[in-house]
Amino acid sequence: MSATEFQLWGGAALADWANASEAIVITDMTQGSPSSAFSPRMKKGHWRVMSYEMTDIPIRPVDGPAYEEGDGYAGNAILAGPETEAPELTLPLGVDGWHAIFVGVFGSGIPNRSFFRLDSDPAPLIRGTSNRAYYGNSTEVFLKTAELTSDSVLHISQQASGITSDSGVTHIKLIPLTDEEIAQLTAWRADESRRIHATGSDGFSF
Repeated sequence: MSATEFQLWGGAALADWANASEAIVITDMTQGSPSSAFSPRMKKGHWRVMSYEMTDIPIRPVDGPAYEEGDGYAGNAILAGPETEAPELTLPLGVDGWHAIFVGVFGSGIPNRSFFRLDSDPAPLIRGTSNRAYYGNSTEVFLKTAELTSDSVLHISQQASGITSDSGVTHIKLIPLTDEEIAQLTAWRADESRRIHATGSDGFSF
């Protein structure tokens, strides 16, 4: 790597960020709007709300020791089935400055994916997981870095048309960037010499 490179994997790992231990974590997805979008059970046109408490226990055999309460997050996750057609949610983030944004994506027996978009973004990004460990799990997936304001909101929606998908979000993690990380990131983005665009066709779809 040259000295001007930012991060080999673009900050996709929590350990890439110096202030990972100082992250602000939003664990209650019902803070989003509209409030009429939530339901305590699966319902057409709604997000099901599921209370949770996480643990970081290792995988164990079925006849192993009982689960113990861990130091993980507790809150309210949101879930929607492939044909639920749940409405788009807007979740206030309530922070200022540059942050690395990670999303907690719910996983189960069926892979799921969700659309995420800041109000300043022209289009959403898809983030998902195919993790099938246990009956339910959460995988923290890197979304992007952005300069946020106290008014910034995150739009969350499911893939409800085309090839539909389950959707589930457990939490949002916001890691504040250091001055050095901000300087590296802005310089990397301003470097036009690395703007290479490639396209391809698999011969099956567009």
